Amino acid sequence: LMAGTLYHVDAPDIIPVLKSLRALTTAAVIIDTHVAAKVLESYTDAETGLKMYGRSLIEHNEGDEQATKNQRLRTAFTNNFSFWPTERSLINAVIESGFD
Repeated sequence: LMAGTLYHVDAPDIIPVLKSLRALTTAAVIIDTHVAAKVLESYTDAETGLKMYGRSLIEHNEGDEQATKNQRLRTAFTNNFSFWPTERSLINAVIESGFD
């Protein structure tokens, strides 16, 4: 069960996070996350070549220290940006990560 975390992950980390999840289970996975309703940008994964469409959101300001980030609830833990893929791009990323 991945609920409320994937939408805090930046684009370069989406495939690695999903691959890590895939390595942990042989059963079904339920992903509960936000997706982009509108395409504002795209990202191409360097390892797989998968192109994901969606939008980036600011989680923290560039100069924020980790102590400041730790105090903010409901934001990413370390990264300053998150990427919300479209529903289709998320499905493609899940498949690319080894899920059927």
